[in-house]
Amino acid sequence: MKVYKWNKTYVDPVKLLRKTGAVHENQAYPSYVFVSPKRYKEMRKETLQVVKEEIGKSSTRRINYYVGLHMLNFGPVEVKGLPDNIVLVDDLSIKREVELKHGS
Repeated sequence: MKVYKWNKTYVDPVKLLRKTGAVHENQAYPSYVFVSPKRYKEMRKETLQVVKEEIGKSSTRRINYYVGLHMLNFGPVEVKGLPDNIVLVDDLSIKREVELKHGS
């Protein structure tokens, strides 16, 4: 496991994955990245703002649908009891997944 200190740029789930090494080529591994519930909530709020800017006036249901999909695909795992100032990344599991997919 690697431990990263929380950074303001990590509020964007995609940037979090890239900067912590949870992306290999075009495949992301968000299920091996862990954050506190407080940080997850911040990420969801940021994603909501971005979606609202991109799709403009739309129903709340549609906006929540897009936010939910984005967080499902790129959001880290929320772990209760994890300190708010750190991000955990299971780099060994990511490496194992990459090796299984690419046969290296």
